[in-house]
Amino acid sequence: VIRRGGGGTETSPLLEALQNNPTLGSHFKDCSSAADVAEKLSDKKGSFMDNSVLLDAFSDVVSEHLSETKRVSGAPSGSVSAGYIYTIAGLEDGYYFIREAAMSSGAEGSAYSKFMLKVADGDIRINAKEDAPELDKKIDGDLDTDPGTDGDVTVNQAAVGDTVPFKIVSGVPAMDGYEKYYFMVEDTLSGGLTFDKTSVTVRVGETELTEGQGYAVETEPKHASAGQEQTVRIILKNFIQYKGQTEAPIAISYSATVNEKAQIGTAGNRNEAKLFFSNNPNVSGGDGAPENPDKPDPDSPVGETPPSETRTYVTGLELLKVDPKGASLSGAKFLLEGRGLNCVLVSGAGVIEADDEKVEGTVDENGVLRFDGLAAGEYTITELRAPDGYRRLEEPIKISVAWTPPRAPSTECSWSVTGNDDGENAVVKEGVIELSIVNESGLLLPAVGGSGTAAFYVLGGLLAAAGGATCFVIVRKR
Repeated sequence: VIRRGGGGTETSPLLEALQNNPTLGSHFKDCSSAADVAEKLSDKKGSFMDNSVLLDAFSDVVSEHLSETKRVSGAPSGSVSAGYIYTIAGLEDGYYFIREAAMSSGAEGSAYSKFMLKVADGDIRINAKEDAPELDKKIDGDLDTDPGTDGDVTVNQAAVGDTVPFKIVSGVPAMDGYEKYYFMVEDTLSGGLTFDKTSVTVRVGETELTEGQGYAVETEPKHASAGQEQTVRIILKNFIQYKGQTEAPIAISYSATVNEKAQIGTAGNRNEAKLFFSNNPNVSGGDGAPENPDKPDPDSPVGETPPSETRTYVTGLELLKVDPKGASLSGAKFLLEGRGLNCVLVSGAGVIEADDEKVEGTVDENGVLRFDGLAAGEYTITELRAPDGYRRLEEPIKISVAWTPPRAPSTECSWSVTGNDDGENAVVKEGVIELSIVNESGLLLPAVGGSGTAAFYVLGGLLAAAGGATCFVIVRKR
């Protein structure tokens, strides 16, 4: 709204709207020009200087009666860290109302500024105020089962059946000018992670909230099966009540269990969290979603933060049973022992529950036995039964599986393996440990010098002694 030159202006639709507004009418009833309105706004003894309700009402009326629009032209100066400077040049003397018309498509995580009112002469500089919350999701390395992680991390490794504890950190933003404020965390879990609703805790400042009163939890689909992606929404109720606690910490925690459909190898099991929040104080917050007024609907004025991502990595062990020439052998049975054998997928046998970190399996018709869902650690492989016509391994094979987290920008981790005897020949292919175990043909005889051969030696000695004595007696009789 512009007052040109130094004189007054005729009565305008804006002035009439101000005088007819039930909230503002009494303040502007005696005004007849833009100068009179400006004086009301700038009077330090008046009612507007520190009254956000009146200023908000004034901004709403003015935004509906803009008589002329000037736009920022050219690229801004400044930087991301110091802030960008936008210049609106070529303006005549007058009164201006400044509104942020639209944010660029790449302004993810940003919020609109409150309408700006300024009365001054000459060039002026205005600092645009916006306060958009941030969200950071991490894995709690002090609570997870990975002995190699400490503190808050973005990646870890685990076995099927292990629990992965997550934590989300945000803060209460400045909510000046808002009458309603949405605050909703949305987390999308991969199909290899099963969300535990009972594990959710929410804290604002020093206060722990209760479900139903302080926050609501939604899942979509409501009951996801293993291997099915699930979206979890945590919605804080009546968030505007925290208006006086700007910058107070918001802490949300929950956990998920690695299930038998977890991604095996180097890609990891990804989940992504982001925050939906009110981002325009100049627009009414609306009624919210029909099923929950604290949840924004598609028309609600909200922004969203950039996604915050974590990954959990899982490996597997594939045994290949072969003869000395490399041909596959079937029928062998193995025992696998080690950490993290909570629940593994055995090829040809489906999901098998491990018993006290032990699990057994039999190779299939192709001579393959695969244990999926393992974490890094020490493992012992014992052959319980050899293929028909072949000798069983006398000693167990021991291997050590190690994990190295990815280096940004890559999201692929790496696995490595070392071992004793045949375990030294183990290799890693696409994030899975592969181990060929060779069986020799023929029966397994007692070792030379062992207790089995001692029995033969003793018996032979007795027979020899008895034979000698018999000979001697016969000779004497003769």
